[in-house]
Parts: sequence; structure tokens; C-alpha cells
Amino acid sequence: MFTLKIFSRGFRGALIVLLLALLLCPSAAVRAATETLGVKAYGSAVNKGNSAAARQAALGEAIRDAVTSAVKEYLDLHGIEADEGAMVTGIYSRSESFILNYKILSERWITEMADEPVDGAGEAVPGEVSPLPPVAEGPPTYHVLINATLDMGALKRAILRIMGAEKTTDFKVVLLDISDYETFTAIMSTLKGVAVIEDLSYRSFSRDRFVLKARSVMDPVSLAREIGREAGRDFVVAAYGMDTVIIKAFPATGSP
Repeated sequence: MFTLKIFSRGFRGALIVLLLALLLCPSAAVRAATETLGVKAYGSAVNKGNSAAARQAALGEAIRDAVTSAVKEYLDLHGIEADEGAMVTGIYSRSESFILNYKILSERWITEMADEPVDGAGEAVPGEVSPLPPVAEGPPTYHVLINATLDMGALKRAILRIMGAEKTTDFKVVLLDISDYETFTAIMSTLKGVAVIEDLSYRSFSRDRFVLKARSVMDPVSLAREIGREAGRDFVVAAYGMDTVIIKAFPATGSP
């Protein structure tokens, strides 16, 4: 069709302009959606005379537990070693900032019970079976189970900041077989949303082949796996050598 020929003729220049716009001024229209993670977590706190304060403390513990679990799972998944003290200072101490929302699944006050009767209470009568009644001991404890929704994008960026720029490495991202606006916008939006990628910028362009440069705390294999998880089934992502990640449209766009 005539309109398709016009689009194809100006596609190269348009993509270069769009690429620079995406890298320099990412807009809400092409920015990746917030990556979230749901985590169930538990917290408890003893009532020391203020039930509201105990409830708040238990919720705070549950929120910290949710963030701690998410961080450890992420670090283990990607084989990243991080200083625990730095994580406490930079992330766990402000766990609430990574929580988008949470829902209380269950909550209750529990009073610990003494194993033995107090002052002869409930003493058994000789010749009779008389179970000992439980006796309350100590202040009640508030227990809560929540389902928290975490902002994983923000959490990953915080992890990267803690890891430090000296631990990041330069690498190339090569985009292949991307010849239409929609596909190009989709993969650029994905790359901008991958928190472990820093300083993404333009390097070179040829027919259906873009080369970008960036930095990451991950090795190419782990990084390719992370990008592939974000990109979905429309792209094939693989590591090449020690400093390159290749992203190929699948199937190739613009093919008959």
C-alpha cells in the first residue's frame, strides 16, 4: 500500500529520532509499567501498654520481612553478593518506601498461657481426672499476616545503588530484525524499565540493526535472562561473549 511505502522510506530517520528521544526524555507513554511482586509476610509485637503501638510495630515487622524476602530472592536468583549491613541501612530501614500497598490476611491478639497453675489453681482431686485450666501469663501479643505488593523496579534500583558504580561493567545491546515502529518502541520501553541497566545510550545504527551501550551490575548471561523475562515471547534474548547481549525480534518484524 502507498502509506506503507511512505512509512518504510522514512523509517530509518524516524527511528533514530525516536531512539534519541527515548534515551534522553523517556515519557510516560513509553515507560515500562511498574514491576510489582506480591509477598506474604508475618509480624508480631507485644502490647506494652499501648495496643495501637503494638499493632503498628507488628505491621512494620511484616513489611520489613516482605522486603527482606524479596531482596534475598532477587540476589540469589542473579547470583549477586551484597553486604548485609549496607542492605539494612539502604533498604530494610526504609522498607515502607518499597511497598505499594498491602492487605491484612489475618490478625489476632494472643496471650501466652502458663504451663503450670498459679497459687494452686486447678489442683487435681485425688482419684479424679481433672485437667488443669490454662492460666494467662504476660501481656497479649498482636500477630498479623499480610500480603504486600512491592515496587520491584524501585527495589532493584536501590540494590544497584548499594552495589556501587565500581562494580558495574560496560556492555552492548544489539537489536536485530526490528523494522517497525511498534516493535521498536516496545523493546525500548522494556529496556528502560529493566532496573539493572544503567546509562543506556545510542551507539550505532544500520539496516534493522541497532547497537546500544549501557552498564550493569550483572554479567551478560544473567542480564540476558533478566531482559528476556521482561521482554516476553516476542523477542529472543541471548548473551554473546563477555560484553554483549543480543535481542532479536521473534518472528522477525516486517517479514512477509
